[in-house]
Amino acid sequence: IMHGLEEFKNLSGLTPSAAKSNIFFCGCDSSLRKEILKIANFKEGTLPVKYLGVPLITTKLRALDCQQLIDRITNRIKSLTNKALSYAGRAQLIQTILFSMQVYWSSLFILPKKVVREIENLLRAFLWSGVDLKKHSAKIAWDKVCAPKSEGGLGFKSLEVWNRAAIAKHIWFLFSGGEKSMWCQWVKSYLLKGKSFWKVPVPSDPSWVWRKILSLRKSIFPLIVHKIGNGNATFLWHDNWHPVGSIWDKFGNRIIYDSGLSEEAKVSNIVNGDSWHWPFPNSWEMRDFISLTPPSFKPRSSSNDTPIWTLTQDGIFSIKSAWNHWRDKHDKVAWYKLLWGPSNIPRGSFIVWIALHGRLNTGDRLESFGLSDNFKCSFCNHHTENHSHLFFNCIFSLRFGMLLKLM
Repeated sequence: IMHGLEEFKNLSGLTPSAAKSNIFFCGCDSSLRKEILKIANFKEGTLPVKYLGVPLITTKLRALDCQQLIDRITNRIKSLTNKALSYAGRAQLIQTILFSMQVYWSSLFILPKKVVREIENLLRAFLWSGVDLKKHSAKIAWDKVCAPKSEGGLGFKSLEVWNRAAIAKHIWFLFSGGEKSMWCQWVKSYLLKGKSFWKVPVPSDPSWVWRKILSLRKSIFPLIVHKIGNGNATFLWHDNWHPVGSIWDKFGNRIIYDSGLSEEAKVSNIVNGDSWHWPFPNSWEMRDFISLTPPSFKPRSSSNDTPIWTLTQDGIFSIKSAWNHWRDKHDKVAWYKLLWGPSNIPRGSFIVWIALHGRLNTGDRLESFGLSDNFKCSFCNHHTENHSHLFFNCIFSLRFGMLLKLM
C-alpha cells in the first residue's frame, strides 16, 4: 500500500499528509497493528467518521448517527428568512429544499424509523406553524398532505416510502449494472456466492443493511422481469422470467429434483439455440411447467438476458416509479388543475385548498372547539359562519362572484 502511495506521489506531485491520514483496523492483533503503523507512519483511526458528508460506520445506523441531518434541517427551518413565509411559501420551501436535504442520505442508508418520524414531524410543524414548530397546529393529516395534487394533496412525499424506493435502486443494480459497481461485485462474490438473490438465505449474523435489503425482496420481486436471451444470467428456478413467475414458488422443490438440474441452474441449461430443450417430463410438475410456456415465448441466443423494470415504459428503474407504486393511493379530485394552475396566486390556492378539505377556522369549527357560541358571518352578520355559507351562500360572496363575471 505504501509503495502504491509513493508511486501516486511521484506521478501526481501530491503527498499524503501523515497528520491528516488514518488507518482503520479490523480483525488485527495489537502486534500487527503496531507493525503496520510503524511502516505507514499514520495514526490509527476509529469509526464512525464522516465520509462525503455521511457517517462511515460498520454497525447499524442509529438515530444518533443521523443527528447531523436533523440538525441541518432544523437550522434551515429556523433561518430568519423563513419567519415571514406564508403557508404557500413554506410548502414550496419543503418541496424544493428541505426534502432534498435528506435525499442523499436516503439513497445510501435505510434510515431508522425514529429519524424518519422526527424529520416528518419537523416538516409538518414547519408547514402549519412556521419556525415556532408547534406540534398541535396541523389542519390536515400528513398522509393526505403527502398525496399528489391530483389526489387532493400538496405533492409531498412520504420519507419512509421514498427511502425504500431509493434503496430498491441498489437491488436493481445487482441485476442491471453489476459489472461496473465494486459494491455489486462484492455482494455477488461474498454474500450471494453464486446463488439467486431471491432465495439466498438470511445469514445468522447479517449486517443491518444487508438484512434490510433482503427484507425488500418480496415487494420488489414482481417488479423485475428478465427477458431471456441466451439464458446465461438468469436463474432457472428462482428469477422472474417465466409467465408463471418464480418456478420454485409455483411447483416447489419437487420440480428441481425431477429435472436433474441443480438449484443454481441457469435458464441456459434448457436453451438450445432459439428454442427450448426441456428436461424429460417425468412428473406432473414438469409437464405443467412445459404446458404453461406459451409457444411464442422463445429464447434469443444471439443476445444477452435483459432485466426489465415493469413500472416504467422503457424498462429502466426509476425511484419515482417505485415510490408511486408503494405510496398510499387516494381518490382523484376534479379541481386540482383549476386550483394549482400557473396563473393562480399560490397563497390563494393554498387557502382554497384548506377550504376544500373543510379545515379553515370558520365559526362553526370554532364553536365545536368550545371557543364561543356566537360566531356570525363577518360579512352579513346573519348566518353562522361555515365553509358553504362563506364561499357560496353569503350575499357578499354572491355579489362578489357576479362582479367577477362582469369583469
